[in-house]
Amino acid sequence: MAIFPETERKRLRLAEYDYSSTGFYYITLCTYGRLCLFGEISNEKMHLNDAGKMVHNAWTNLPLHFPNMCLDRFIIMPNHFHAIAIIKNSHDIIRESGTAQRPSPTNTSLSDIIKNFKTYTTWSYIKGIHEDNWLSFEKKLWQRSFYEHIIRNEISLLKIQQYIIDNPQKWAWDQENPANVKESEGTKKKREKG
Repeated sequence: MAIFPETERKRLRLAEYDYSSTGFYYITLCTYGRLCLFGEISNEKMHLNDAGKMVHNAWTNLPLHFPNMCLDRFIIMPNHFHAIAIIKNSHDIIRESGTAQRPSPTNTSLSDIIKNFKTYTTWSYIKGIHEDNWLSFEKKLWQRSFYEHIIRNEISLLKIQQYIIDNPQKWAWDQENPANVKESEGTKKKREKG
């Protein structure tokens, strides 16, 4: 009998779904500890700082590295990132164009793309800390894993696109806004004893 029973991590992805298959995917990434590192909301608009601009550039350059990926709406918020990524498998890309214009893309999965994005932005952010005095983060830049939702129809796509557009205007009520995080009872008691 094990002293420490193994706990199984909650599966975030659909077990039988191929995340390299053609489709629209809504994703959300959050900074570790929900630290506001990418800019601020003012007058219901997001104003990116240099770190936020780096994240913006990294995201917009991903299709150069992953030819089977296209971008749709996205927004960088102070401590999180929402985007719609479009994945096309290599057969669809060749079929649309008639011939491959560049080397035939591999069927890179959404997880592979996000892993690359998180790795590159973390490396670039650390460089910004050392060279440009960006705010430092604790342990890691991004939370483990990411949220994704497979967009299955146009109505869902339109709703998510509007949600992304409206996100800065709703920051005051956003659950990711640190001002809206409720203190746990244990933390509250420790602070009061303190």
